Amino acid sequence: MKKLTKLLSTLVIVSMIFGSLNVSADSTQEEVLLFEEEQITDIDTLIERAKNGITDIPVNESKRSIISLKSNKSIANTQSLAQSTETDELVLEEQYETTQKIKTVQKGNEITETFSTTTIAVLADGSSYQTQPDSSGGVVAYSTVTYDKRQQNNLDTYKLIKVSGGWNRHDSSINMNDRWYTFGASGNSFDGGFAVTQASGKNETSLNAFQKNAPSSWKYVVKDNSTFFVFGVTSSITLTRGTSSKWNILLIHNF
Repeated sequence: MKKLTKLLSTLVIVSMIFGSLNVSADSTQEEVLLFEEEQITDIDTLIERAKNGITDIPVNESKRSIISLKSNKSIANTQSLAQSTETDELVLEEQYETTQKIKTVQKGNEITETFSTTTIAVLADGSSYQTQPDSSGGVVAYSTVTYDKRQQNNLDTYKLIKVSGGWNRHDSSINMNDRWYTFGASGNSFDGGFAVTQASGKNETSLNAFQKNAPSSWKYVVKDNSTFFVFGVTSSITLTRGTSSKWNILLIHNF
């Protein structure tokens, strides 16, 4: 009986040791780089990429963006803006979107993909504007969301890495001020449980471009049909021309 007890104790100890080794091996597995490409940041290159339909994720599968243009003359959505005939009114001329796959790494059986999705809005007087800067003038508003995507329990989960964006003015008569942006990644998380809220708050800037990393402590959130799922960046700017025209551009770039 004593020998049996001793044998069982030995087996338990051995099992604990090997169990510990297996856990340690899993936690120390190295990442293997499967794919990597330099991220495109030049806005003109991104516009051309989007205009030519180059994207690593189909537009209808990546996200939804909303462009709100409010003025002291009217408040309109993107559909009615396109029908505007007032030459003194900014309208949405063009809208583009493109996604670039930046990296893929594997750790054990786990694969993490890194993507960068850019949405671009071209606004101009009437229909006189073309994408590239010229004498017709106009404003380009854009924003980019860089994120990691990973499957967990057969669900797509996302972690926000950084956001960037800005406004390019091609009309010297337009003044730009009151610039700000905010970003977040909220939803259900395997790491933090249900209803994880991760938000940056309002970030004001005096520059015509912005970029900010999300906190490294932010968790992966599940992309589902929940109304609580919010993932992306919102930017805002006020435009004025003289004393008679004033517009606010709100670009909501969410998945």
